[in-house]
Amino acid sequence: MACAQTGSGKTAAFLLPILSQIFSEGPGEALNAAKASGQDNGKYGRRKHFPMSLILAPTRELALQIYDEARKFSYRSRVRPCVVYGGADIGQQIRDLERGCHMLVATPGRLVDMMERGKIGLDYCKSQICTGFGNFYTSDGYGGNYSHPQVDWWGN
Repeated sequence: MACAQTGSGKTAAFLLPILSQIFSEGPGEALNAAKASGQDNGKYGRRKHFPMSLILAPTRELALQIYDEARKFSYRSRVRPCVVYGGADIGQQIRDLERGCHMLVATPGRLVDMMERGKIGLDYCKSQICTGFGNFYTSDGYGGNYSHPQVDWWGN
C-alpha cells in the first residue's frame, strides 16, 4: 500500500511497470482467447475481451483521470487502454472494447456488469491494481469497519 500527495507520481508508479510488462510480453494468450471467443458465437460485438491488466478505481472521475494518463503513456504504441464506468453509455464502452483492450481501467460496479454480460474476462489478467479505495473502507461509528459491497468480491 502506498500513500502520497497529489501530483507525486503515484499513477505513473504503477502504470509504467504495467506498460513495460505488456511491451515486453505482448498480448499472447489474451489476444488468442479474445479472437477465439468471437469465433465461437460468430457474431461481431459478442466477443469477450481479456485485458492483460486491470486498474480498479472507486469513482468515475478517478477512473477517467487514470485512463487519460494511461493514454498519454501508451501514445504511439500498440497498447490500447480502455475505461468502463457507470453513469455513461454502456454501448459506447462496449464498442470501445471491440477495438481492443490491453489495459482496463474500471469502476467496480461497471466491471461486474461487463463481466456478467460476458464482455470482459480476467482469465489472462497478469496485474491488478486497486487505487483510491481509502474512502471505501470506513468506520461505522461503533469502532467497527465496513466495506463497499461491490469491492468485497475482489478479495474472494
